[in-house]
Amino acid sequence: MINIEETFNDLLNKAKEEDNSDQLCEFLKTEIPKISLKHFNYLRLYFEKALELNPDDENIWQLYIDFVKKMNKNKELTLKILTRSCKCCYFNILFWILLFREMEISQRPFEEIQTKIQEAYASAEDTNFKSEIWKYNIELSCRNFDSTVEQLEQIRTLFNSALIEIEANGNKEYLQKIYSIWLEFEVYKVKDYTMFTQLINKVVKINSSSENWRMFINYEKYFGDINSIRKAYKRAVEYSKEDKEKFSESWISWEKM
Repeated sequence: MINIEETFNDLLNKAKEEDNSDQLCEFLKTEIPKISLKHFNYLRLYFEKALELNPDDENIWQLYIDFVKKMNKNKELTLKILTRSCKCCYFNILFWILLFREMEISQRPFEEIQTKIQEAYASAEDTNFKSEIWKYNIELSCRNFDSTVEQLEQIRTLFNSALIEIEANGNKEYLQKIYSIWLEFEVYKVKDYTMFTQLINKVVKINSSSENWRMFINYEKYFGDINSIRKAYKRAVEYSKEDKEKFSESWISWEKM
């Protein structure tokens, strides 16, 4: 049986000397959970000591977060640890997303979560990070949509602002993601067919992929009438970059129904 305290201190010193925390992380991952949870607060000290030496070590923070979430039901403590991880590793988008989600689960006020989102955006150092923040902010706003005209306009403005920036950055992956979220929002929550039509036409113009034409057809089946569905199939066969034959076959099958 290993001496936990002695082994930990040895690994702590080794990590400091070699500027490498891999062995220390392995110890925290495998040995700490073996100790009785009756000593939960005492066990936290191992992570705290490790972080004193490596305050911006993402691996140690991840282990600490996982340990606290798994071994403890105190939501406030989890939020505190996540908030600290974001301050020390402001460059880690995963920690920010975990914090936002935990705030939602804990039913923190919408405005409080928005403040944290703005803080994360201000710390963003690359376009993917910023795009992911835009995406979460939009999804959060859609989840909190209360069907008022005022909020609808705010959310649509948010979508437009995100798309302008993301398109300017040339991030096609997130451009597709934001448009997809917007389409789903307009179809299932707002049920605005006119806005849906405007958006889907932009999407297939930007990227005439099979995936987008398939999405077009499926939304028309949910939302449109026979003529609009037929037109969507016709355009997919004409303009899709690939799978023209599959769209033709699907169209024929649909007409026979």
